[in-house]
Amino acid sequence: MPFISCEKVNYSYKQGQVLKDLDFRVEKPSNIAIIGPSGSGKTTLLKLLNGSLFGNGEIIVNDQVVDITSLKSIKRKVSLVLDDDIFVKERVIDILKQPFSNLVLKPSEAEQRLASIIDYFNLEGILNENIEDLKVRDKILIKILAGIITKPEIVLLDDVVGHLIEEDKNLLFKYLKKERIYFVMTTSVMEDVMFADYLVVLYKGAVAIEGKTLSVLKEEKLIRRLGFNLPFYVDLSIQLGLYGVVDGMYLNKEDMVSAIWK
Repeated sequence: MPFISCEKVNYSYKQGQVLKDLDFRVEKPSNIAIIGPSGSGKTTLLKLLNGSLFGNGEIIVNDQVVDITSLKSIKRKVSLVLDDDIFVKERVIDILKQPFSNLVLKPSEAEQRLASIIDYFNLEGILNENIEDLKVRDKILIKILAGIITKPEIVLLDDVVGHLIEEDKNLLFKYLKKERIYFVMTTSVMEDVMFADYLVVLYKGAVAIEGKTLSVLKEEKLIRRLGFNLPFYVDLSIQLGLYGVVDGMYLNKEDMVSAIWK
C-alpha cells in the first residue's frame, strides 16, 4: 500500500462541492506540502486524511484505509493541527500535558516526553503563562507542539507553520525529523514548501500538478498561471540561469553566492 493515496475523493458542504474526483498518490514515506488558492479544498483534505470528515472515494494513510472501522487507529497515528484561533484558557504546561490524557503511558514516559520537548524548544520561561497572553507565533508553536508531543506517525499542519519565526520553523522540522514524525502541511507561504519532499498543487478541488517539490517548482509557467509566486531563491535561480550566471537550482543564499562566485 502507498504512504498516502486519494482516489476519486469527493466532498461537499451545503454551499457546494469542494473536492472533485481528487487523485494523488505518494508511494514512499515523505514530507508533503499542499498549496492551492482559497477554497481549493486544502483544509478539507487534511480533515479527510485523519478521519475528521468522511467523503466519497478511497483514502489511504500510512498503509491504512481511512474509514469508520479504522478511525480509532487513525486518530492515534495521525494528528491534526488547525489554524482556527481556538485557545483554551489554560497555562502552557497544562496544554502540553493534556494530549497524554488520551494515551495509555507510564507516568515516567509521559514526563520524559514532556521534558524533552520543553528542553528542545526552550519553553521553560513560559510554562506557567496563560496561552492567551502569548504572541500569536508562540500560541501557534504551543498548539503544534501539543499535536506532536504524543509522537504520532504523521502530523497534519493546516497553514500554521507560516505564523512561526524562521528559527522556530527550522527547530520544528529538525525535531520532526529526529522523532521520525512525517508531516503533511498546507501553506500559503511559498518559501515553506522547501521543507517538503513532495508537493501537491490543488486547483478548484482537484490536483493540478504533483511530484517531488523541485520538479513541480520547475514547472514555472504553470505555477504562476495558478496564481503562485516561486520561492525567492528558486525564482532567482531560474532568472539567473536564463543569463547563464548559474546552471542549477539553489535553495538558499549561501549556495547561491557560492555558485555565482565559484
